[in-house]
Amino acid sequence: MITTNQAIIAAAVLALALLPAFVVGQATTCSCAPTVYRFRLDFDRTCEDNTYQLGKTAGIDRSFCRNTGDGGDDGADDGGGDGGGDGSDTGSPPVTLASFQILELDSSLSVMKQYFRDGLDLIDGDTFEYTSIVTTAAEEDGAVAYPAALQMAMTALSADGTTEVVSQFILTFTNLCETPVFSEGDSVSWVVLVRDWIQPINATRSCIIPLRVQQHHSSSLLIPS
Repeated sequence: MITTNQAIIAAAVLALALLPAFVVGQATTCSCAPTVYRFRLDFDRTCEDNTYQLGKTAGIDRSFCRNTGDGGDDGADDGGGDGGGDGSDTGSPPVTLASFQILELDSSLSVMKQYFRDGLDLIDGDTFEYTSIVTTAAEEDGAVAYPAALQMAMTALSADGTTEVVSQFILTFTNLCETPVFSEGDSVSWVVLVRDWIQPINATRSCIIPLRVQQHHSSSLLIPS
């Protein structure tokens, strides 16, 4: 039986395939994404409220964002724009976050790290964290792996406690040196980034220079059982 999380991850991977190709092969490639993401829930925000910088000279060059609910799919943006539908027509406003899944992807869209949490009961204003592979790889063997994309799927419940409302987004990074991906207060769909998440390995720079790029050969679709 296909679960909700399996369905939304499969849909997101399909969306990634539709995005225009992106390049992270400049002469010097850096990881300027957070090493630790701290998200604050804001269910009043939607895909149309996304506030990050987008473009070839910014930290993010492509994006996809979609909110769906019991009332149907509100639309999606697979052309590299800044958001899909606003979620206001789903008919089931989210009240509590029940689960989320985060994937970090390399430049070939293979999964570098997958993290899944369920059994949650987080409400508007609550915070939760995710530690990037940049940090874990450095702790394990001294190497720094740099992600080229971040994908997140969230499942919330409406006030009746049974109707699922789903939000998913994908952001592809330019991996430009000295170009942080996010700024304080940037939002993507239901989550706002809190400022205390950047932990540079080299404190003299605003982002991380890879010491050695790890090779990843995992499937581009890993689904929790």
